[in-house]
Amino acid sequence: MKRAEDISILITDKSFQKILSEWTGFSEERKAEIYSEYELTAKDVEILLQLWFGLDFHSFEHPQTIIEEVLEETIWKLAERKNTPSEKHPIKRLYEQFARIAAILIIPIIIYTTYIQFFKVDQNLPAVTSRLVTVSSQSGTIINMTLPDGSEVCLNAGSSISYPNHFDGSTRKVLLTGEAYFQVVKNKKVPMVVSAGNVNLKVYGTSFNVNAFPYEESVKVTLVEGSVSLSSPSGRFKGKKEFFIEPGQTVAYFDNSKKLTVLNEDTFFYTAWKDGILVFRNNTFATVLKQLSRKFNVDIELKDQNLASIPMDATFRDENINEILRLLALSTPFRYYYDSPRKLPDGTFAKSKIYIDKNKD
Repeated sequence: MKRAEDISILITDKSFQKILSEWTGFSEERKAEIYSEYELTAKDVEILLQLWFGLDFHSFEHPQTIIEEVLEETIWKLAERKNTPSEKHPIKRLYEQFARIAAILIIPIIIYTTYIQFFKVDQNLPAVTSRLVTVSSQSGTIINMTLPDGSEVCLNAGSSISYPNHFDGSTRKVLLTGEAYFQVVKNKKVPMVVSAGNVNLKVYGTSFNVNAFPYEESVKVTLVEGSVSLSSPSGRFKGKKEFFIEPGQTVAYFDNSKKLTVLNEDTFFYTAWKDGILVFRNNTFATVLKQLSRKFNVDIELKDQNLASIPMDATFRDENINEILRLLALSTPFRYYYDSPRKLPDGTFAKSKIYIDKNKD
């Protein structure tokens, strides 16, 4: 070939690139055919091989097309220029031209390769294996904890929460059984999704309380501040998939009836537990006993079910279980007595048990 530009065009040809990549495996007869077909000398091919393997185009598997487009555009611009007379051999001029091209391309190539390695490849090859973490709060215990994104959770007694040991950046999914108070780190692009009972809560940066004990007839969500939407796979709300809770509201979702009720009550009633305060407002006696059993880690048996529906209003802060029952008994016709803790085969003792019966006096 007579012109350096012709050779520069040749090296961008995919079929000739394949020849260069397979050159060492060709017989002498095949090499002679290539010399003749492309009007090349052995020295020309030697320099082309140096260019090919020196620039190492073939090793960039993913960005090869991008490199070729930029390279081809540059070469065509070089070909359009008028060549000034020079005593240099055409192949030597070509090598110098490619050296300048390589210098121009080296920085974007490095940047692109780094991007591929650290962003593209890592998406397909998980660097960190995600595992599910479950934290349970036993009866009589409240746990304060921090999620991987920095969100804070206060887990009520008798509750559990499950979450991945790291959030992957596309979702923050949490599974709750029982009750918890959340203070979620704000992230509009990646909301936290809290699944509790048959309800999903989408949270963007919020303080809220969720009560979702399995034995309760409804899931209650109290929004203190921020933004939370509620949805359920088994129901719609006024024809919409999501119901947006307003700050200061408490909503109760009844899965059996698929109904959602807005409770216009003070949020303090539903969040005071995290500060060690028990608040009862028009709660049935049966509900009160369940909360006392969970908080103080004691079994309570209501022997007379006629007492179960009696409404109660009270607030307790530092009182123990005995003091609370004594104060409640002042206004309600019931008596209570303890059963001695039973020793178990392993040498430990079973939980204390309290019996509640109707006052016969």
